[in-house]
Amino acid sequence: MPTGLLDAPGTAPETLSGAVERVAITPSTGATAIVADGTLFVSDTDTRRILRIAPDGTVSSLIEDTRLLRVDAMWIDATGRFWMPAAQINRLALFQGGTSRARAIPGGSLHLAGGRRAAPNDHR
Repeated sequence: MPTGLLDAPGTAPETLSGAVERVAITPSTGATAIVADGTLFVSDTDTRRILRIAPDGTVSSLIEDTRLLRVDAMWIDATGRFWMPAAQINRLALFQGGTSRARAIPGGSLHLAGGRRAAPNDHR
């Protein structure tokens, strides 16, 4: 979809729905992040990995790690560091018969070193 349609006041719903395009089929996800070149990163909650979706729709695996448990609210900071908080939502007491099974992760979040540029309109 041309993103300008999303910003145009009064765009009719049928115009928006008619412009939707499938870019990639994604898994169950808890988070996304986008970089300046349009690459989208998606957390795969079922396989504990982060997928990279290129602007042309090509999907590849960026990283897979058992600590990437229910990653939520990913972001790229001003230094290019890619943060992946492992929320462990599925281990909370609510989903575990009243007893939390969450485990401490050093620092609370996992990250990859810099080298990425956040999208210019992304929050920081």
